[in-house]
Amino acid sequence: MSSTRQYMAIILYESSCSAPGYEPLYEECWTIIEADSEEHARQKAHTHAQQAQHSYENQFGETVTVTFKQVVDVAPLLSDVVEDGAELYARFFRNYQAYCQFEPLLGGEPL
Repeated sequence: MSSTRQYMAIILYESSCSAPGYEPLYEECWTIIEADSEEHARQKAHTHAQQAQHSYENQFGETVTVTFKQVVDVAPLLSDVVEDGAELYARFFRNYQAYCQFEPLLGGEPL
């Protein structure tokens, strides 16, 4: 009998809209998945992401559709205890300028 552990799944979604000139908006969700292996966690993340796809009507009567793009990463949580100050996931990158362009919150850009 295998035991489960918690994994962090990084899931990417894309929103599209029927509004003329709408630029796609991407959402990166960090989701905790319980599974008995990393492969099982990845499968569960895919299932979760596909079920999370949806459409809705915004305040202007336009249809917004949120679709699953991909599971970016699945990794065991860094800490088994979720408490104040616990580090749950970490990733590394080399291009800080690209990160600044990618992350609108760094530049105060409204979503």
